[in-house]
Order: sequence, then structure tokens, then C-alpha cells
Amino acid sequence: MKEHLASISASKEHSERSRKRMLKINELKGNPVEVFDVKTNKTSVYTSARQAAKAIGCVHSTILLADKTLREKGVNKLIKKRYLIKIG
Repeated sequence: MKEHLASISASKEHSERSRKRMLKINELKGNPVEVFDVKTNKTSVYTSARQAAKAIGCVHSTILLADKTLREKGVNKLIKKRYLIKIG
């Protein structure tokens, strides 16, 4: 029985199904993040701060800090001198 379960868990098909399931769960519980690129005037929407951070090439805490600054001080800081962030 243990060998059978190990072989199922190790399969690429099982790994792919698990990855898709986790992505779906993360989409449901994450807050959408709008990223506005001031150089191209395009807005992109991501399902989480981590995805947005990965897309623009920074760490997710930078996105969260920019959102906190916007909420507390009303100042929308540019990230990497290019991106404006809005969460939620």
C-alpha cells in the first residue's frame, strides 16, 4: 500500500493536478493587485502581491509597503521609478 501511494504521489500527473489546485486556492484567497506602468500607460491585474512582485521584479514586501504608504499617508509611491500599485 505504501509503495502504491508513493508511486502515485511521485507522478508528474499528480504533481500537475496539485499545482493547479493550489493556484486556484491562492486566486480565491488573494487580494487582486493592480500595477500601472507609467512608461507604457498599461495596467495589469495580478491575483496576489507575490505574483505582482514577480512580474515587476521586486520582493512582495515592497508592494505591501507601497500599499501601506498609500493607505496611511495618501501618497502613491512609484516602485522602481515606474510602477504604481493598488491592492484590493
